[in-house]
Amino acid sequence: MDKLVAERNARRCDQAVLMTPSATDATCFHAALGAADMLCLMHGRIQFLDADRNECALKKGQAFLYFGNYREAFALAFAPIGAVLLAAC
Repeated sequence: MDKLVAERNARRCDQAVLMTPSATDATCFHAALGAADMLCLMHGRIQFLDADRNECALKKGQAFLYFGNYREAFALAFAPIGAVLLAAC
């Protein structure tokens, strides 16, 4: 997360989406959120496949942080999977 925030602040990154655990008690989550333009808090959890192709879920919920100027496009794309909010600056 720190690398993405540094690249964004240095203007070497036009846009990015960061998937992260929605660990609101973590300092790194708040640092990334402070640099983000939008936030999507997922309904439910993402299902992944393990090496044997068995479904497994993450233990925590996820959030997607958007860094960029295409806020409307992000909101339209992510609204079906969660609550989309403007990040406070």
